[in-house]
Amino acid sequence: MALSFNRKPSTPDREPHEIPGNGESVVQNQTDTELWRAFREGSESAFASIYNRNFNILFRYGLKQVRDRELVGDAIQDLFVELWETRERLGDVRIITHYLLTCIRRKVVARAIKAGKRSLVPVDELLEGEPVPSLEHLLVERQAFDQRRKEVRHAVSQLNTNQQEIIFLKFHCRIDYPEIAEIMDTDTKSVYNLMARTMKRLRDHFGF
Repeated sequence: MALSFNRKPSTPDREPHEIPGNGESVVQNQTDTELWRAFREGSESAFASIYNRNFNILFRYGLKQVRDRELVGDAIQDLFVELWETRERLGDVRIITHYLLTCIRRKVVARAIKAGKRSLVPVDELLEGEPVPSLEHLLVERQAFDQRRKEVRHAVSQLNTNQQEIIFLKFHCRIDYPEIAEIMDTDTKSVYNLMARTMKRLRDHFGF
C-alpha cells in the first residue's frame, strides 16, 4: 500500500483529516477489536477509519506536549506509516484511541526533545501525598457558563505540561486513571498524586 495522506499541517490553520481507502466500506458499528483486527489483516478502509476517527484527538493531545503544529502533524503521519508497515507484528488492542495516545505521546515527546522544544517535567517532581479532591463536579458546573468556562481555560493554561496533560486525558478524553497511567508511562499512584497536585492548584486559583 502506498500511503497518501490528503493534507499536512504545514500552516497553523490546516490539519489533515482523512486518508483514502481502497473503496471498501467499513461497518460503522464495528467494535475497536474488530476494526483493529481488520486493519492488521490488511484492510485499507479499516486503516483509514482508524486514522479519521482518531486524528483530531491525537493532534490536540500532541499540542499538549509541544506547541508546534507541524511537529505534531509530522509525528502523527510517521505514527500511521509505522503502524501500517508493522501491522502484522502488532498485538491485539482493546481501545484503539488509548493505544494511539500512548504511541503519539512517545513520538511527539521524542521529536520535541530532539528539537529542543520541550522541557519535560518529571512526574515524580509533582507528587504530593494528599488525596484527590472531589473537584470534578465543580469544573463541570463552571463550564456550563461562558464566563466560567473562560476562567477554567485560563486557569488550566497556567498549569505545567504534565498537569495540562492529565486534565486533558481525564476531563476531555474521559479516560480512567489506570489507562492514564499507561498513556503517561507511569504508575497509577503517581497519576492520582499528580491529579491531587493539579486539583489543589486549581482550587487555590478559584479560592476554594
